[in-house]
Amino acid sequence: MSKRLIMGWIFICFFMEGKAQLSMTDVVQRYNSYQAVWYKTKLQLVLNQDKYSPGDTAFFKAYFLTENLMRVPGKQIVHVNLVDHLGHSAVQIRFHVNHGLGINQVVIPDDLAPGVYYITAHNTWMKNFDPSGIFKKKISIVKKNQVVEVEQPFLRAAAEGGHLITGVPNKISVYTHRKGLAIQLIDSAGQEIDKKITDDSGTGSFKLIPAPHAHYSARIAGDTMQVALPVAQLEGVSLQVEPGLNNEVVSIRLATAVNSAYQGKNLMLVITARGNIHFSTMLEHKTTDSVQVKTSELPYGLAHLSVLDPSGVVVASRDFYNYRNPMVVNLQPGQTNYQPREKVKLDITIADQAGKPIEGEFSIRAVNASLFEVEPADAFRDDLAVLSGLKMPYQIDRSQQQWLTSLDNVLIANTEPMPWTTILSKSPSTPSHLFTNVIEKRGKAYFANTDTPLPDLTQISFYLQHNAKFVQTFTTDHGSVGFTIPAFYGDDEFFYMAQLLNQDEVTNIRIAWEEDAFPLPKPPLGREHENIDAYAQFNQRKRLIDQSFGVHQQLKEAIPNASKESKDVWEADVSINVEDYVLFPTLQEFIKEVVPAMYYRKTKKGDVVRVHILSPLPAMTSPLYIIDGIATRNTTFFLSLKPSEIKTMKIINSRERLQASGLLGKYGIVVVETKNGSFREPLDADSKRFTGLNIPLQFNSYNRPATHSFIPDFRSTIYWNPSVKTDANGKASIEFYSSDDVGKFNIRMEGITVGAEPFSAEQPIRVSVGVEKH
Repeated sequence: MSKRLIMGWIFICFFMEGKAQLSMTDVVQRYNSYQAVWYKTKLQLVLNQDKYSPGDTAFFKAYFLTENLMRVPGKQIVHVNLVDHLGHSAVQIRFHVNHGLGINQVVIPDDLAPGVYYITAHNTWMKNFDPSGIFKKKISIVKKNQVVEVEQPFLRAAAEGGHLITGVPNKISVYTHRKGLAIQLIDSAGQEIDKKITDDSGTGSFKLIPAPHAHYSARIAGDTMQVALPVAQLEGVSLQVEPGLNNEVVSIRLATAVNSAYQGKNLMLVITARGNIHFSTMLEHKTTDSVQVKTSELPYGLAHLSVLDPSGVVVASRDFYNYRNPMVVNLQPGQTNYQPREKVKLDITIADQAGKPIEGEFSIRAVNASLFEVEPADAFRDDLAVLSGLKMPYQIDRSQQQWLTSLDNVLIANTEPMPWTTILSKSPSTPSHLFTNVIEKRGKAYFANTDTPLPDLTQISFYLQHNAKFVQTFTTDHGSVGFTIPAFYGDDEFFYMAQLLNQDEVTNIRIAWEEDAFPLPKPPLGREHENIDAYAQFNQRKRLIDQSFGVHQQLKEAIPNASKESKDVWEADVSINVEDYVLFPTLQEFIKEVVPAMYYRKTKKGDVVRVHILSPLPAMTSPLYIIDGIATRNTTFFLSLKPSEIKTMKIINSRERLQASGLLGKYGIVVVETKNGSFREPLDADSKRFTGLNIPLQFNSYNRPATHSFIPDFRSTIYWNPSVKTDANGKASIEFYSSDDVGKFNIRMEGITVGAEPFSAEQPIRVSVGVEKH
């Protein structure tokens, strides 16, 4: 062997031996530092129903939580979309959550086609992470017939731990779109090694001792759909985890091939859940190792196990489910049978397994059970703590005998790797998107007549018409423009103007605004079945009854409309009460004779109006006119007003007062209030429309005496209260009235305790005519 080769080999060995070895303390500290900057959040909406018809209002409660299910502090803006099967948004709203809680609603468009839709929710901060992590809930929109999902075939397969290790047992889990499918485990030649039939959840698993360097795949029998598994490797660690349900421990088994280089090495086991490390240990690895972790040491729900070598390289990892006994939630109605329009009383208690009272906050609803699907008892708890991290759709069904095995297969097939390379880096990057409670607008500004982008550093001033707010900014990067404004409620309009760097005014610009740049998930394709849908039929009859009896649903704003303009926002230099003067036939004459701070003259090019600026610099062009709160630079439109139509006129011409309005007030401001209060020119571009926050509405629960009205009362949701709290004794009470409908009604509550534990419970009641109460 040459001297150069020997020296090179010595250098490599020295480098490998000298590579930084991580201690468990290093791993924990760097993980905590990473989480302090890159902590994930969860959004969860609870809807009053899971099925609607066009024209309905879908009410919801929003939880905006950190990964450990604590409320995100402060006031934040959340975006909600109603998404069709193409990924297009049919409805977009934004609303406030305050200290992690919010209420709002989505109005289903009258012309929306029947089908399966997603209601999604995300916050700007969530753009820093994988888009699949946003909240999405499937709902059905029905007009007449039932809507069924069109089956979308899929196959997921993975080795437990992420690798196939030669010479030791490995578990391979599969997850498919249908139960009863034959799944084959095949070799590189396509020969079947084993076959399994998927269970009721569409899952199954294989046991395999791989041959060295062999290639394997999972395939749906009789189909071309198959998934390649990792190539079998000699070096590595096989991982087997048995989540605890009855024995209250999680059993972890590590195995390596005989004579593996991993034997005798230190391996680190780290279990993370809800954004924290809950268990960690260092092992001097032997051929096989077994570790047991008490379920009580881990929070309920989804957990992630990572096995790292001394340099921080992941050698095995997987997600698993940790079971914890739920709290005891009791919904006790005063009776189980009620008459139509009778008051329903319900006492609620929340306690732990030892009977200790727990404070909590929850939503509660009562719906007609015959119209909707039965929701699993632990659905809310599971969605938050287990399923929200999965990319593939899945629902836990505890009525199945093998539900835990099915869930384990799904988690193995859908494990999300922990970004340990980034976590253990000494200089991790910082997030691009921040939490915000302001509204952001981004777009491109163009010359309207040529569609050429405005030059960089062009000054653009915006005026928010109804909210009377000014924003000033500059273009960058070939016309790019952006700004933030305080959140407001309802709809508004922009007025804007621009000035080039050489001080030339640009009177005609166009702005193309960017949409919320966030990829939306596509729900399954739905189609109408030939069978009549019970909810659609019920809804049609209800609307016919309401129309016949002249019933109009009245929804009240839960908070005042903050976008309604105050008429006293303008502090003027000159104020004129027009009614105090002899009325002139034209505004031109009125300006000449009465208004000292303005002048008017007629030229060959048209009418000229100027404001006398209280400064050595004269006004070189027309002022900004604010007419009944709407801004314009249109002098012809301003002069079309008659003095008899005007109530007051204010002139702002001092530099001190004009300074706040920036470019818009450069040549003075004229504020006009007409007698009818709604004089305005038509809006000239859709790009000037601007929607703020959606105004939350109060659900009408019809709390009224039984003999109040002869009008028939039929409702699918007879009660919806998005925010109820238990007291220090873990108790709360609610009451509402039943409707005229008879049958079974389900009362369902879903919430989170002050200790960040989700819970849900359900209680049926029956409404009947002439039955004995008990």
